Amino acid sequence: MTEMKTKEVYRVKDGAFPLIIEQTGKDCFTVTYGRQVRQSLSYGDAAREFGYCLFHLMTCEGRLDDSDNDED
Repeated sequence: MTEMKTKEVYRVKDGAFPLIIEQTGKDCFTVTYGRQVRQSLSYGDAAREFGYCLFHLMTCEGRLDDSDNDED
Protein backbone atom coordinates (compact mmCIF):
# COMPACT_ATOMS: atom_id res chain seq x y z
CA MET A 1 0.00 0.00 0.00
CA THR A 2 1.34 3.43 -0.96
CA GLU A 3 1.33 6.14 1.67
CA MET A 4 -0.43 9.35 0.65
CA LYS A 5 1.70 12.45 0.41
CA THR A 6 0.44 15.46 2.39
CA LYS A 7 -1.50 17.76 0.08
CA GLU A 8 -2.48 21.35 0.82
CA VAL A 9 -6.16 21.54 -0.08
CA TYR A 10 -6.96 25.18 0.67
CA ARG A 11 -5.32 28.25 2.21
CA VAL A 12 -7.01 31.47 3.31
CA LYS A 13 -4.47 34.08 2.25
CA ASP A 14 -6.02 37.35 3.36
CA GLY A 15 -6.41 36.71 7.10
CA ALA A 16 -4.33 37.98 10.00
CA PHE A 17 -3.14 34.39 10.54
CA PRO A 18 -2.77 31.60 8.01
CA LEU A 19 -5.69 29.16 7.82
CA ILE A 20 -4.76 25.97 6.00
CA ILE A 21 -6.39 22.59 5.47
CA GLU A 22 -4.23 19.67 4.34
CA GLN A 23 -5.16 16.11 3.47
CA THR A 24 -2.68 13.72 5.04
CA GLY A 25 -4.34 10.43 4.15
CA LYS A 26 -7.65 8.85 3.23
CA ASP A 27 -10.21 10.61 5.48
CA CYS A 28 -7.35 12.19 7.45
CA PHE A 29 -6.81 15.95 7.60
CA THR A 30 -4.80 18.65 9.38
CA VAL A 31 -6.15 22.15 10.02
CA THR A 32 -3.66 24.90 10.88
CA TYR A 33 -4.76 28.32 12.11
CA GLY A 34 -1.91 30.55 13.21
CA ARG A 35 0.07 28.46 15.73
CA GLN A 36 -2.87 26.12 16.40
CA VAL A 37 -2.53 22.76 14.64
CA ARG A 38 -5.20 20.03 14.78
CA GLN A 39 -4.01 16.76 13.26
CA SER A 40 -5.48 13.37 12.37
CA LEU A 41 -8.99 14.77 11.87
CA SER A 42 -11.74 12.92 10.03
CA TYR A 43 -13.50 14.64 7.13
CA GLY A 44 -16.33 15.85 9.38
CA ASP A 45 -14.06 16.96 12.22
CA ALA A 46 -11.79 18.82 9.78
CA ALA A 47 -14.77 20.56 8.19
CA ARG A 48 -16.05 21.62 11.60
CA GLU A 49 -12.62 22.83 12.79
CA PHE A 50 -11.96 24.72 9.54
CA GLY A 51 -15.38 26.36 9.83
CA TYR A 52 -14.80 27.42 13.44
CA CYS A 53 -11.41 28.88 12.51
CA LEU A 54 -12.84 30.70 9.49
CA PHE A 55 -15.63 32.20 11.59
CA HIS A 56 -13.08 33.28 14.23
CA LEU A 57 -10.93 34.89 11.54
CA MET A 58 -13.91 36.76 10.06
CA THR A 59 -15.07 37.88 13.51
CA CYS A 60 -11.60 39.23 14.34
CA GLU A 61 -11.64 41.16 11.06
CA GLY A 62 -15.06 42.65 11.85
CA ARG A 63 -16.81 40.78 9.03
CA LEU A 64 -19.09 38.89 11.45
CA ASP A 65 -20.82 40.10 14.58
CA ASP A 66 -20.71 37.46 17.32
CA SER A 67 -22.01 39.69 20.12
CA ASP A 68 -24.81 37.19 20.87
CA ASN A 69 -22.35 34.28 21.04
CA ASP A 70 -21.35 33.23 24.57
CA GLU A 71 -18.44 31.08 23.34
CA ASP A 72 -14.87 32.23 22.80
